[in-house]
Amino acid sequence: MEFLLPFVLSLAAGPRAAATPLPFRFGLWELVAAFEMTGPAMAPAASEATLCLDASDAKNPRRLLAAIPFPALRCELEDFRIAGRAVSWRAACGGRYHGSAGGELAFSAESARGRFLVRVEDGRGAAHDVRYRIEAKRSGACAP
Repeated sequence: MEFLLPFVLSLAAGPRAAATPLPFRFGLWELVAAFEMTGPAMAPAASEATLCLDASDAKNPRRLLAAIPFPALRCELEDFRIAGRAVSWRAACGGRYHGSAGGELAFSAESARGRFLVRVEDGRGAAHDVRYRIEAKRSGACAP
């Protein structure tokens, strides 16, 4: 299942690939992003995606980050770093709402776990936090 409302990371003028790749096995990965929002009454929700990750993703996992959903929001990556087994990022967001985002995702060869926070302001100037918990696991080889 793919995300219906993607969290879009624009990398046109963004960070370059890291010199040291993340230590995960290439193949088919399943990602689950659970989130909850402060402010307006909204039940916690989760979304799932399946991605085929390869060597280029190990050096710059932007496709994995771009699969994380958030409605009506476009984010531009400001800082993107790979340190050891983890990738961290910060982004400025616009669109229907504006705000900021940041988080970290730590990898092993077969799985990844992380968290990130999106802070948005609605049209009335009120701030709302969306907290994400991300879990991913390798499920096998990619289809040819």
